[in-house]
Amino acid sequence: LVARPRRGEAPWVAHRALGHGAFGAVFDVTLRTEARPRVALKICFAGARRFGIEREIEVLAEVSRRRPALKTAPVGGLAELETFFAYRDASAVAMRLADTTLSDLAKGLRGVAMRFSEPVALFYAIGTLEAVDALHSADFLHADVKPDNLCLTYGEPDDVGTGKPVDAIAAAGYRVTLIDYSLAVDLRAYENPDQRFVSGADSPAQVPEYCWPPALKDASWRREIDLYAVGRILYQVAAGSILSKTLTSTNLETRLPRGWNRRLWADVLAKLIDADESVDLGALARTMRRHLEKDVLAGDTAKLVEALDHHRRLVTGEARRGADAAATRVKPMEDDLPSEPPKPEPRTVRVSPSPTQPARGRAKRPRSEAPARSSRRARAVVSYAEPKGNAKLRNSHGVVWTSR
Repeated sequence: LVARPRRGEAPWVAHRALGHGAFGAVFDVTLRTEARPRVALKICFAGARRFGIEREIEVLAEVSRRRPALKTAPVGGLAELETFFAYRDASAVAMRLADTTLSDLAKGLRGVAMRFSEPVALFYAIGTLEAVDALHSADFLHADVKPDNLCLTYGEPDDVGTGKPVDAIAAAGYRVTLIDYSLAVDLRAYENPDQRFVSGADSPAQVPEYCWPPALKDASWRREIDLYAVGRILYQVAAGSILSKTLTSTNLETRLPRGWNRRLWADVLAKLIDADESVDLGALARTMRRHLEKDVLAGDTAKLVEALDHHRRLVTGEARRGADAAATRVKPMEDDLPSEPPKPEPRTVRVSPSPTQPARGRAKRPRSEAPARSSRRARAVVSYAEPKGNAKLRNSHGVVWTSR
């Protein structure tokens, strides 16, 4: 659905900025529709439109087409789109507004000298694994998994029904959402089913804290880039600190809180941090779900609901009510966006020829000055326009692969 606002009338009322990235910014807004929903609005300027908005819609549509409908509400999933705005110099997409991000929740807990308890840590871990698996099972790689891209939504305790605890809580609206698919890679877009990739030196996929270490040294990757990031995030949730070095499952046990099922957590973390491509994220999520329901909660759903509701009050509370009260005092955003939007940083991703031949780093040079290359190597050429003719290979965000 494309919304075209009437001339002279802003289609939304902005409350606050939520964050920004390489391709745009996100705001907390109320749409001026009959239902007046509160949503997260991501705005990208013309130069980044292909990466920031159109690509996100394409990925969500393709994942929905490839994956069968789920019988029960999952804990983790992908963003839910509300509407899309088209302008001559920018695009915007409205998504369901979450309560916080995993990053902000961790900061909030540190501010009150608290750590994650095992029940909520298991719940967030299940949601994170299911969310990333939603992309992987549709043959997409996210390539930018980090706490800032994991949104948390809390339901109402009174809406939690009966049945299996995790299913009942998820059905009440408690969930983990993986967002930002600007860098997502569609594995089905390549003729080689084992195609591997190499991130450019300036790629946002290489956030050091969550990037698979070999990728920082120009090694090729596939699922490793996401598996390692998930392992690092879950380690931070469990241990309350950033992983400073690679640890074995035995050493991981000593870093985990007493009273937790250290063996289970260490096994899961070791598989993710080792970035074994054979790892089944869905199976790991089901293992942690069984432990949460049978061993930790033992049928006591209220135990987890109470802990989650404490987190909701911690991160929303007076701040959310204050934002609602101030909504009528906020000046609506103008229809005309800034005349000189910031230019997105250049992004380059290269294709490695094979798992046994990782590409080596080279100084970036303009295309016109680039020397002739062997057909065994492939390099990405950014093109915001759709390629003409039958391009042999095309990656997931408007980048055409040409072998030279």
